Amino acid sequence: MNRLLPFLAASGLLIGCQALTPPSAQAPELQQGATGAPGVLSVAVRWPLRRAQVIPLSTQTIWLQVKKADQLLYFAPLARPEATDSLMVAEASIQLDAASGLTVQADAFRTGQASTDIPIASRRVENVSLLANQRTAVVLDLVAAFTPQVTSVTPDNGGPGVVVSLGGAFSPSGSYELLLRDARAFGSLTGSQVRATAPYGARSGPVRVLDDGVPSAAGPTFRVLSRLDVTPQAPRTTIGTPVAFRVPSAEDTEGVAVLNPTVTRWSLIDPAKLNLPGSAASTIGTLSQDGTFTATSPGTAWVYAWSGYLSATTSITVD
Repeated sequence: MNRLLPFLAASGLLIGCQALTPPSAQAPELQQGATGAPGVLSVAVRWPLRRAQVIPLSTQTIWLQVKKADQLLYFAPLARPEATDSLMVAEASIQLDAASGLTVQADAFRTGQASTDIPIASRRVENVSLLANQRTAVVLDLVAAFTPQVTSVTPDNGGPGVVVSLGGAFSPSGSYELLLRDARAFGSLTGSQVRATAPYGARSGPVRVLDDGVPSAAGPTFRVLSRLDVTPQAPRTTIGTPVAFRVPSAEDTEGVAVLNPTVTRWSLIDPAKLNLPGSAASTIGTLSQDGTFTATSPGTAWVYAWSGYLSATTSITVD
């Protein structure tokens, strides 16, 4: 009688967001006279961690199958393991008759999908040889079936807090994040675009999107503004003579000059009301959202130009 060797754990690991290539399944020929003798096929499949990675975050079920040509030898789900450290590896120890030319495949599905649906991630290793009285280890790192793409960003500049719209190709996963270098912000899918707010701490760079935890390639550059230039500076005017304030230029986090920067709003503040309860809005005139000031009474006020949460100020005096 053949005696099975004890099962030894096998593990798989993703490095960054690149799936490891499964180890070669080349193995010696079956032992002479061992055809049909049992062996142990040890399979390890890494479940998705709830963070940026290759496998979609919405993975709920992973089905494992072993086939010999068109003959299905094994088909069963893998339970999600407990996350005790940075690894989440589901393992299965399958006893099968020794054979060569086996195909081992794992397919991932979202909640509500059947095992006959198109998987959202999968991986296959072919030509696996299972030797008698030996353990054959196969490690599967699943690869997402869909990779998002970012082809446009509107606007292409702004301060932290500016809402940007990202055009491209996205899945209906419902889980989206905007990445700007090391900063990230949650987004939402509106029509065919992902909308998100430029996060605090972001720096200028190519835009990326995490769609269901799957990262896109680098898209167009978004310039994160760090300074706005308001003109004119401290003008004086009279009732009936409007003043057109503008932000003709700005500087981004990398010190690059940005022409026609994004301005999201204008405000007119009475400095004497800043420390008082209630509104600090000035009553010496009105300031339209295109930056045009119209005086209604004598006095001095502060003019603020905003790009998201970034602001620049000057003053206006009405004689």
